[in-house]
Amino acid sequence: MARTKRKQERVKRSPASAQSQPPSDGAAKRTRRVWLGVVFVALLAASAVGGAFWTQGEQRNAVEQADVVEQADPLEQVVSDVYHVNNRQCAMSDSLIAEKDLGRFESRVVYDGPIERFQGKTLVFNQCCSMCIESFPKKWAAERDQIMAKFGLADVN
Repeated sequence: MARTKRKQERVKRSPASAQSQPPSDGAAKRTRRVWLGVVFVALLAASAVGGAFWTQGEQRNAVEQADVVEQADPLEQVVSDVYHVNNRQCAMSDSLIAEKDLGRFESRVVYDGPIERFQGKTLVFNQCCSMCIESFPKKWAAERDQIMAKFGLADVN
């Protein structure tokens, strides 16, 4: 026996029964998405404004630091009681220091000579290798004034 398909009749609901149902989940999800979008846009705007203020502050600091460096001798950089001589020639062996090695090997000595602006300050000289770092204190003790003159740090009267 063959089965025949029956047409299903659609039942129309009355408008009164449609109003009595709670709001669908779709509307709640849409509302939640809208609020999440608003929060996301607000956070994005706040981070952009904060980033702009932070960048302006960094630019001001960079300008102030550049002014301090410009006021110092071009060969030296002052950081509190430490003077970075920034020499490109090894203070021990007189050889040129490769650009990549500048600041890699450093000798620090305390100045105790006659130049008032350096008295009691730490001078930082670039060296070409670790052997020069070990040998430099002896040379400094014997030839302090000549080293200062060589790198343009001695007073010119």
